[in-house]
Amino acid sequence: MGQSRGDDRATTSAILRGVVLLRTCQMPFGSAPCQAVPVASHAAQPHAPVESFRGCHIDGSWVNTIDRIPTLAALLAVLVLFIEPPQVVWQRDLPAYQVLGNGRLVRAIIHMHSVYSHDACDGRPLEGGKINQACLLHMREALCRNHVDALFLTEHTHHVGDVPFNAILNVQPGDEPIWRDDNIIANVQRCQNGHRPMVFPGSEGFASALALLKPPEHFLPDVYNAQRTDQVESLREAGASILLSHAEMPSKSATAIRTIRPDAMEVYNLHANLSSILGAWKSQPLTKIDPPNHERGWRGYWLFARTVWRIALFAANPFPEPDLYFLVFFREDASALRKWGEAVLERPITGVLGTDGHENALPLNMRDGERADGYRRITRWFSNLISVEGEVTRESILTALNAGRVYMAFEIFGTPIGLDFSAETEGRHFAMGATVKRDATSVVSLDLALPALAQYDARERAPELILRLLRASNTGWIEVARANNASLHFETLEAGVYRGEIIIRPNHLLRYLPGAAKLIGYRPWVYTNPIYVP
Repeated sequence: MGQSRGDDRATTSAILRGVVLLRTCQMPFGSAPCQAVPVASHAAQPHAPVESFRGCHIDGSWVNTIDRIPTLAALLAVLVLFIEPPQVVWQRDLPAYQVLGNGRLVRAIIHMHSVYSHDACDGRPLEGGKINQACLLHMREALCRNHVDALFLTEHTHHVGDVPFNAILNVQPGDEPIWRDDNIIANVQRCQNGHRPMVFPGSEGFASALALLKPPEHFLPDVYNAQRTDQVESLREAGASILLSHAEMPSKSATAIRTIRPDAMEVYNLHANLSSILGAWKSQPLTKIDPPNHERGWRGYWLFARTVWRIALFAANPFPEPDLYFLVFFREDASALRKWGEAVLERPITGVLGTDGHENALPLNMRDGERADGYRRITRWFSNLISVEGEVTRESILTALNAGRVYMAFEIFGTPIGLDFSAETEGRHFAMGATVKRDATSVVSLDLALPALAQYDARERAPELILRLLRASNTGWIEVARANNASLHFETLEAGVYRGEIIIRPNHLLRYLPGAAKLIGYRPWVYTNPIYVP
């Protein structure tokens, strides 16, 4: 005969009482048994777990310490099966910056692939000569849900060099394409939530093209994979800003950067992050990354095995928020950051974060029903926040991007508000990306503001923040000042290229990581672009 609901409640109550009693038993393992103590009868206390815990004093003694291991194991198993952690609501979509009162910041995703890249959409961007509508819809929905204001497509040479220029943006009913002459230079997508992302055409090659105004004049597959200076100039003449993507690759050397003279370069790339782990296991081209990013030999195999094990543990745990599995493998790109530090000593180059999304890497659904590498998930992880002056247009966005007015934010740790990095000298103010004009004897004040978390819940533990000021050198970046949980002010006479960095220990995410608290550590949250002090 089955138990009644009342019996179930009595059993659960007995288990919980037992857990409480066990938690009071702190006598070290192997201690001498204790004296027997009177225990009230089961009739007097019908839910007291008499038999299971009769050997344990209220003061924490044990009659038989050998019984402790199987008893605790049984209780833990019961707790895992019957007790769930408190329900908390994860913010699955990023908030709009206009809603946060930061109308000048435009959230941009740079380096993205859609149906005109041969390896996108699990290698099936085109099916029967028609575009993969389901995959395209995933990307469009991601832009709406995460309130992406600007998307810079960077399609591979395969496919994109074979289709009409005006087909690249895949204008859908309800969209508002922006024309210049006879070319579609941008497409404004209309979302059901009222958001209106702007999408720009582009290509990925050795030098990538952002926001083309027209097709280049030379043979497209060659130009889209530009390596020579004449090919790069062909992209510039077609109206593009030049991005050096995959700066982690040895071929993207300081000499190559000087030759290409890019407007921007990636200081982090999602695929490169994964490649730095998989490079020890996979064959070329994943291993074509700089030594600082690639652990070779047994260390590389150990890193790979450890990461796979951690991902497996994360996936097996039914409680952590799936979006946060990014924390399992996220690593800074030491090589790209070092090259950036060397490059900006010669000329200004804007640093950006490269999403490099394809929806082709991990075709597995996580417990929230979404792909592990879905467009919505990866555009939730990090963004480029571009400080635009005036109306948000293609021209104002590119002007700000090329001028270095870009904050790079890993928004998986929270959306920052109140970002500001600036300089002042002789009563004049200079924004991020600017070159300071001063006399050689004038002191320059550099200020990095302490940002706040958007939509922070006071019930959560407060994050810890470290603000750093770094100066570029021939070996990368050197820290010159830091502040803990406070804005940073630094005065100097020394010329140099200075940028800010905000490190976060995201304690506020603990409530979304039951059973995975070890993932909480100090991580980069925001990189600023430099201020140039001659």
